Amino acid sequence: MAFKLKNLKYILPVFIVILLIIYPKVQNRISSNCTIVPAVLSTHNIDGSTVNLSWTGSVNSKKTYLNVSTSKSLKPDGSLEVTDIVNDVVTNKNSYSKTNLSPGTYYWNIVIDGCKQRKVSSLGTFTIQSTTNDTVDTVCTIEQATLNEPEIEDTTVTLSWTKSKSAKVTYINISSSKEVDDDGVLQKVDIANDVVTDKKSYTRENLPPGTYYWNIASDGCGQRKMSELGIFTIQ
Repeated sequence: MAFKLKNLKYILPVFIVILLIIYPKVQNRISSNCTIVPAVLSTHNIDGSTVNLSWTGSVNSKKTYLNVSTSKSLKPDGSLEVTDIVNDVVTNKNSYSKTNLSPGTYYWNIVIDGCKQRKVSSLGTFTIQSTTNDTVDTVCTIEQATLNEPEIEDTTVTLSWTKSKSAKVTYINISSSKEVDDDGVLQKVDIANDVVTDKKSYTRENLPPGTYYWNIASDGCGQRKMSELGIFTIQ
């Protein structure tokens, strides 16, 4: 027994040295057998402003990332440079949904880490289309107000009109002169020049006998529209 212990005393260090020499080689061999492949992107599905992305991952992946961007600029390793839409860990997933996307073209790929490597998938793209509700009419137009027949009682006149739907501000102009400029604006507004934005009629009392001219100015959409020129007479 003493002999065995004595021999073990010399054998054990030798065994440790051999183990230290062999183990790295074995470890390197195991590592060299560990490989990952880039994820394979599947067909995406779009429903309105929602996209569903799917892919097939790699067997030896330790961590998987999904990147979605409005820019197709890539880093040297092939991953997206800008990840302004999605930059999420999707290690145990093979699909991902993103809702409420604005109309436009988007780019995406899958990044896989594993076996001390990083693999980036090919670059995918999809487009969110504008719907009728998303479309904004950038052409704002304003129509002219429509004048009604004046109502006269002695020296009082009541004027009414149908206002323009797009008008932000509406004015009534009354003049003793029918002179107008090229845009139809009365040159002399000596009787009335009032804001009537929230009104559909206007009454003026104690008018001297004579003939008067009036119109409605509608401001909106960066424009001004003048109605036709109306006329009434106080006897």
